[in-house]
Amino acid sequence: MKRIASLLLAVVMLVCTGIYFPNETLAADVAWTAGGTGTASSPYIIDTAEEFSTFMANITSGGSVYSGKYFRVDKDIAYNVGYVFTFDGASGLVKVSSSTGDLFCLGTGIPGTARHRGYVTHLLWEDMSEPGKIYAVSSLTGALKEASVTNPLTAWTYTDIMTDFAGVLDFNGHSISGVYVNDTSKIAAVFCGLKRSATIMNMTVKNSYFCGMSYSAAIAG
Repeated sequence: MKRIASLLLAVVMLVCTGIYFPNETLAADVAWTAGGTGTASSPYIIDTAEEFSTFMANITSGGSVYSGKYFRVDKDIAYNVGYVFTFDGASGLVKVSSSTGDLFCLGTGIPGTARHRGYVTHLLWEDMSEPGKIYAVSSLTGALKEASVTNPLTAWTYTDIMTDFAGVLDFNGHSISGVYVNDTSKIAAVFCGLKRSATIMNMTVKNSYFCGMSYSAAIAG
C-alpha cells in the first residue's frame, strides 16, 4: 500500500459527516459524567484534553456509540503543550521548537524551495526529506542530517482504531492542537473512521503533525 505523509500546519475548519462505515452494531455506552445530558439543548460537555481523551477512548476501545447523543467542546483542546510545529518552506521540513529553542526537524517528503543544490529546475531525490524521519536543526539551512535525539512529543494513541461514534460532536468554533502522529504503518488522523451517522462540526485542527499510510488525513481518515 502506498504510504503518504499527511501534514497539517495551517488552520482547517470544516463540517465532517461520516467518512468511513464501520459496523453499525449498537453497544452499551459508557456514561458521560463531565456535564450535560446528551440532548441537543443540553449536550455533553468536553472542556479539557483529559476529557477529550476519555471521549476518544470511549468511542474506540470502549465501544461507545452515543447514537443520537450530542457533545459540545467548550474550550480549546491542547496536547503537547509548549511545543510548536512550523513548516519551513525553504527546506521542506517541519521545525519542532519549545521555549528552550529549536529541538529537531521532522521530514515531510515535500521538496523545499531552496534544497536544489544550486540547480534551478532539478531536484535530487536525496535532497527530499523522508516523511516522519527526525533530522537535525542544521538541516534547515544545510544538507539533510538525521538526528539521534530523545523525542519529547507524546504520540496520538487513537490511530488505526475505527471509531464507533454515531452522534454529534460540535467543537463550537474551538480548536484541537498538538496532535502528533508519526507512524507510516497506520492511518493518521484525529478520528480513524466515522460511522455514516456521525457528525463532526465547527472543528479547527492546528499546530499538529500527521504522518501515516494511505487514507491519512487531519480530521478523519
